[in-house]
Amino acid sequence: MNTDIAFGVIIGFLFICLIVLFCIVIIKLYIQKIKKYNAMIYEKEITFQKTLNSALIESQEHLLNNISQDLHDDAGQQLTVINFQLEHFKLDWPDTATDLNPVSESLAHLADTLRKVSHSLNHQWLSQNGLIKAIAQE
Repeated sequence: MNTDIAFGVIIGFLFICLIVLFCIVIIKLYIQKIKKYNAMIYEKEITFQKTLNSALIESQEHLLNNISQDLHDDAGQQLTVINFQLEHFKLDWPDTATDLNPVSESLAHLADTLRKVSHSLNHQWLSQNGLIKAIAQE
């Protein structure tokens, strides 16, 4: 009978060890699955952030290009028209030419500054002329 009890205890102990080992394997597999799931979620988040950043940069470049073009085309043309009117005024009344020269120079300086600002905002200008030229101009 002692051998039956000892044999039963050994069988019980082996059964409990098997159950514990099974639980450990299940927990380890579950932890690996959670790690894979977290890695997948992380990769999706990184991809989403890259897409979002790309769209944001593209939107900003488009906006800056539009502002640059508006400055160059609209404000630049208006300054040119004002300069032509001023030069025409100086031709019609030559005695005012010396008084209007500082205004004409200021207007030319303003047009040049506006053109530089317009070019610095334009991404296409940078890609066409290169970084070195853009830095030198700044």
